[in-house]
Amino acid sequence: DEDEANNVQSLLSRCAQQLDEIRRIDPALHGSHELVNAAIIQIQEVISDLRAYQDRIEVNSDRLEIVNERIATMQSLARKHRIEAAQLPELAAQMQNELDALQADVCDFEAVQQKLDQAREDYFFVAKKLSAKRVETGQQLSLEISEIMQQLGMQGGHFSIEVERREEPGAHGIDRIQYLVSTNPGQPGKNLSKVASGGELSRISLAIQVVMSESSSIPVLIFDEVDTGVGGAVAEIVGQKLRWLGGNRQVLCVTHLAQVAAQAHHHYRVEKSSLDNITRTEVVTLDPAERLEEIARMLGGLEITDQTRAHASQMIASSG
Repeated sequence: DEDEANNVQSLLSRCAQQLDEIRRIDPALHGSHELVNAAIIQIQEVISDLRAYQDRIEVNSDRLEIVNERIATMQSLARKHRIEAAQLPELAAQMQNELDALQADVCDFEAVQQKLDQAREDYFFVAKKLSAKRVETGQQLSLEISEIMQQLGMQGGHFSIEVERREEPGAHGIDRIQYLVSTNPGQPGKNLSKVASGGELSRISLAIQVVMSESSSIPVLIFDEVDTGVGGAVAEIVGQKLRWLGGNRQVLCVTHLAQVAAQAHHHYRVEKSSLDNITRTEVVTLDPAERLEEIARMLGGLEITDQTRAHASQMIASSG
């Protein structure tokens, strides 16, 4: 009703006025005139009711802001949990149940302590069985590895696995395990990493791999300086052990001894050269004839004779 010229009541009033003029000429429009007048009365009543309703409404801008913020929060939570906003009450109830369960355990300290004590008891039961097995297996491995060390030119050397129990549990049990080695007769065993040289480490590693060959799943073994400090029959034994390991896995060995190289299934020569202040390293695959020459060179040095070739040929033939 604010637009006085074009509101519904004004339009109906003009219509009633026009019908009043026409019905004087044609009384048949008397009914239509009465209906329009009735409509005007009803419109006036609607306007009155709406004004009264509007007067009762309290516009609270602070409340509106709170509601808008709540709607924005619900939309943000729905995006975060990747659900519809209508599903938030169900999610809230589920999370409350989980929280109540967690708090129930925390509050029931005695129950938690009982679970902890039981878990500790179960842990030590299994850990002690594992420790006993480690001691038993360690003693057997120590004897077998020490025996192989004698064959690899470390006469009088001794390898031992020390299993020391700890009071506190750990991720790998209650044991502190050390590999101890004595490379000379009469010397006490010391930590492997502190007393063994590079060549000795390689030979001890070779001994360990020989002993563990049936149970180890390592697919590739690399040995460097495994022949340091040995020669003759010991070097040949080193080569035999390496060849035996190579029967069921890939073994790579860097060697300068013909006795070791002659045992290989394949032979590569590593060459280094310098040209124009640039150093290059090349790995060459040797065919049978080239391999024979290389083994002969490793035996005889710069001058290769028919005798050294014959010796090299015999070594290669005996290795197979």
